Amino acid sequence: MRMIAIIPARGGSQGIPRKNISELFGTPLIMWTINFALTQNKFDAIVISTDCPEIAGVVAASFQLKSEFSQLTPGEFWRLHENLFIHKRLDELSSSTSKTSDLVTSLVRDFELKDQDLIFLLQPTSPFRVNDEVEQILDLVAEGFSRIVSVKKAESPHPKKVFQMDQSKRPLNLRELSNLESPRQSLGEYFAPDGAYYVLLVSEFLETKSFISQDLFALERVGLKTLNIDSIEDLEIANLYAPIFINYEESK
Repeated sequence: MRMIAIIPARGGSQGIPRKNISELFGTPLIMWTINFALTQNKFDAIVISTDCPEIAGVVAASFQLKSEFSQLTPGEFWRLHENLFIHKRLDELSSSTSKTSDLVTSLVRDFELKDQDLIFLLQPTSPFRVNDEVEQILDLVAEGFSRIVSVKKAESPHPKKVFQMDQSKRPLNLRELSNLESPRQSLGEYFAPDGAYYVLLVSEFLETKSFISQDLFALERVGLKTLNIDSIEDLEIANLYAPIFINYEESK
C-alpha cells in the first residue's frame, strides 16, 4: 500500500486574494502543509495540484528552483524534490464551483493510483497539524477503518440556533426559530470537517466518488489547531496562534 498526499491549491480565492500563498508567520500558507507532509517521512508521493503559475512559483522558490509550470500541459506532473510533485490541473477543475472529488478522480487517473493506495487529502487552508496525527490515522487504518475524516465540534453558534432570512430580512422558515431559545445542551452535539485530513483507500473513493459517507470514522480534533482559514479574520487569528503552536510542538 502506497501513501499519497494530495494538496489541492487552486489560484482563485474569493475570501482572501492569493489565499494559498498568503503569509502565515513569515511562511506562505501552502508551505505549512507541504512541510508537514515532507517531515512525516511516510508519504510515497506528495502531489500539489494547482492551476496557478504563481502558486507553483512560490513552491518552487521554497526549494531554490525555477518554476517549470508553464512547460506543463494540463494533467502533467513535475517532480520538484524527491517525492514532491506539482500537478497542472485542468481549467474545468479550477473554478469556484469545481468539486474536489472530481479533481481527485483526475489525479487517480493521471498519477495511476492503485486500488490499495491510501489517499491523504490535506487542505492547505488547515495549516496546524500535529506530528502524531498521521500515526494515529494509520493505526485506525490498521484496525480496519478505510475512510477517516478529521472533524471539530460545531459549538458557537450551535448549528440548530441559526435561521435563513428573506429579502426583507424576516425569517424564511419559522420552524428554524423554535430552537433559538432552547438550551444548547438540549440540542445535541454536531461536528463538521475541519479540513486537516480526508483519508481513504482509492478503491473506496472510486466506489463513491466522495470522501464522505455513512461509514466514515470521525477523528475529532480540538482547539485552535482546527482553524480553517477562509477569511482575513481567520488569517489574523492564525498569525497570532502560529508562534504558540510552533513553540508547543517543538517542546514536545
